Amino acid sequence: MYPVYADGNRLNALLLRTLTATDLRNFSLNNNQSMYHPRVYVEHAKRMGVGFLPPDVNQSAAEYSAQGDAIRIGLGSVAGLGPAAVDAILEARQAGGEFTTLTGCILRTGLGRPEARTLILCGAFDFTGRPRPALMIELDMAMSVRRTSRHRRPAGRLFTGAAVMCPPAATGDYSPRRKYIDERRILGVSTGRHIMELHRPYLRDEVNTTSRELPVRIGRRVVIAGMLEARRRTHATGGREMMFLTMDDEFGMFEVTHFPEDGVSEQFESYGPYIMTGRVTEQYDTISVIAEVVVLNTNRD
Repeated sequence: MYPVYADGNRLNALLLRTLTATDLRNFSLNNNQSMYHPRVYVEHAKRMGVGFLPPDVNQSAAEYSAQGDAIRIGLGSVAGLGPAAVDAILEARQAGGEFTTLTGCILRTGLGRPEARTLILCGAFDFTGRPRPALMIELDMAMSVRRTSRHRRPAGRLFTGAAVMCPPAATGDYSPRRKYIDERRILGVSTGRHIMELHRPYLRDEVNTTSRELPVRIGRRVVIAGMLEARRRTHATGGREMMFLTMDDEFGMFEVTHFPEDGVSEQFESYGPYIMTGRVTEQYDTISVIAEVVVLNTNRD
């Protein structure tokens, strides 16, 4: 995938509203310089009021770009869409104007089935107004038409053959939950709700606090849930293994310190959510949870 760059004054202005100078530098130049996944910056910006828009074959650049007061996710962030496919879309759009249908885009760009399917599932063809199941049917028809043409049209050249009939819209659409899961799987980020909001209903009977309540719970025992964004392993005095976990919920990030049993640290390979039981402490103006127990929640829908 393309690295995440923040090009343009408007994009920088949007990010400056929410990120520290160090965070902005890492996000702007190349997110691989940071220990955090791009979703960490996206979620922080969303909490501060910056909107994010999904990829769109007519609106997206290769990288993240400003669009009004929001940030549009770039085509280069779509998993499985390589640089050649991104370039083909951008070149065809520049040469022949915006795409009006999925079929037209496929015939003008030469996109393969997996690439087009991924773009459909992350919302890049929602501008057509067609439900995604109907777009999947249209994808099959477009691939059939291209096979019969015996060669791919070069990028940027309009399809000049007979008009392709779009199939009737399939009954219904994918559920909001299905769309959300597809988006996170393909983009690694979400333009909508934080993923903890989906898990929260299943955790109500197991936890008693959230990250936003930690400042008023200093010195008290809590049970809290979150997604794992970063981990650091070290050894305390005496050689005991020590884990520093950076967790995230829908209200913000929080730090957890944990002394796992022998070999148990390998459990931290999953994104989560995790449920942590421990005491809230404050040291050097930093609030954290010293957790005796950290378990991966398996009661997930």
